[in-house]
Amino acid sequence: MAKTTFQWVRDDEEPVHLAPYRPSRRQKRAPAVQADAIVEALLVAPQSLLATVPLPDDAREALAAIRKVKPSAHGAKRRLILGLASVLREADQDALALALGITEGGDGNTAFQAQLDAAERWRDQLLAGGDEVVTALFDAHADADRQRLRQLVANARKDEAAAKRGKAYKQLFAALRELMAASAPEPQVDAGDDEPEL
Repeated sequence: MAKTTFQWVRDDEEPVHLAPYRPSRRQKRAPAVQADAIVEALLVAPQSLLATVPLPDDAREALAAIRKVKPSAHGAKRRLILGLASVLREADQDALALALGITEGGDGNTAFQAQLDAAERWRDQLLAGGDEVVTALFDAHADADRQRLRQLVANARKDEAAAKRGKAYKQLFAALRELMAASAPEPQVDAGDDEPEL
């Protein structure tokens, strides 16, 4: 007698049991990763940007506590950062990411970083160039405080000629950073499913 292969035939009355959907580890971890990116962006963001971010009250308190911690207290700062991240996991992370300018990949505060990069470029051009660069800055940013910026540029050039980058160099960068932040466009909030009226 020859061996036959076993062929299983399902009865029509036998119910089919499907395994329940289980999210992958990556899908489970996604809110935590986004919360970590938001925390990193919040730690480097200036106060002017933080005022526009829709943070919950307990998150604002946690952020203020982190900023008060001494730089040498690494363990305390780390614990407070973890606490802030756990608070932000419960918040509306999409609105926070939009307000901070964080991209889909969660690679940090790109809008704020772009402002810093623009301020650095202008500072380098102002120190290397002449009055035409200052005029170009004022043409690009009409609301700039002309007298203050001219004085800061002159002081920074004087410091650079003396082969030192001191207080004037930092003050020029801070003034340019404020100017870039003031002229930056506000983040646009998507209306979502709203139908346009005809």
